[in-house]
Amino acid sequence: FVIACFSAHPLVGALREMTASPAVGILDAPLLLASQLSPAVGILTTSPRWVPLLEHDLHILHVAQICTAGVVSSGMSVLDLEHLPREQVLSTLGRIAKDELVGKRRAGAIVLGCAGMVGLKEEVARACGEGVRVIDPVESGVEVCKSLVRLGMRTSKVGMYASS
Repeated sequence: FVIACFSAHPLVGALREMTASPAVGILDAPLLLASQLSPAVGILTTSPRWVPLLEHDLHILHVAQICTAGVVSSGMSVLDLEHLPREQVLSTLGRIAKDELVGKRRAGAIVLGCAGMVGLKEEVARACGEGVRVIDPVESGVEVCKSLVRLGMRTSKVGMYASS
């Protein structure tokens, strides 16, 4: 199962309790992958409201130490990603990623912080310049889940995810 909400979504834990099949969230999966690519990882999210929520969720999931470049807002809503002209969305995301995350915070890897940003990683990476890695959270979640399935991994039923 891949839960395509960029948060510490409670459905991930519920599914892990209900089944032994892998359940992966799209917040922690891309961060774990990003940590293998750069020591400086940042998240580019949507509205400013998400910054404190994601900072809180990073601690809940025990991945805050990976996100050394922090969480930065694009100032756009989730609906803006879909309804504004694509050129405007890409220009805004690219500018903020390059100026704030790469320029000021020295991020070498950027996680796109919304499932609504699917399909935008190449354009954001192009704006950031050579060497910066941009990671799509849904793509990462699917790949991590596929890896667990291919490896024959199942959710442990000892402790927290024991069936109720």
